[in-house]
Amino acid sequence: MKSRTFTLVCLVALSCVSHAATVQSQDTGSVLARATAQAEKITDVDALIAQTDQWVAMASNGVYGPINRGDLKRLETARDTVYDVLNGHASPRELAQDELVALYNAQELITAILKKDDKNRMICKREAKTGSRLWGTECMTVAERESRARIASENTGMQQRLDCSVGETSSCAK
Repeated sequence: MKSRTFTLVCLVALSCVSHAATVQSQDTGSVLARATAQAEKITDVDALIAQTDQWVAMASNGVYGPINRGDLKRLETARDTVYDVLNGHASPRELAQDELVALYNAQELITAILKKDDKNRMICKREAKTGSRLWGTECMTVAERESRARIASENTGMQQRLDCSVGETSSCAK
């Protein structure tokens, strides 16, 4: 019984260390550098918006193969995000950090839908760090986020089962 508890605690600790290493490797500077580098490639804001509109129209007409309604809606939403972020700016260099991240995410979504490669799409989120007032940006692929959610769910289930087997019956199903 004690060896099973020890094994479970070790597994939980290893998954937490793995998650912490992933989060720490995604520092704000590299995310902003990636988003800024992508924005630097944009020489003409109006041309980018027109090109994005053209991609959405081509996708709607089946040029990229069959695309389901949900993905078409996401594609249109990403196009609207590109337009909203860039509207009123002569250059992407004028954008704030949050706007750069939103533009980066929208462009990544468009590319992923058109290439039918959603699992490798990078998503960056600015979030308050737990236990801190500081904000940070975390970038992970869709597959990495799904994996982290699955591991967290499994760890929670294992911890609940462990609590029930050790004797804490107040939270156990009867």
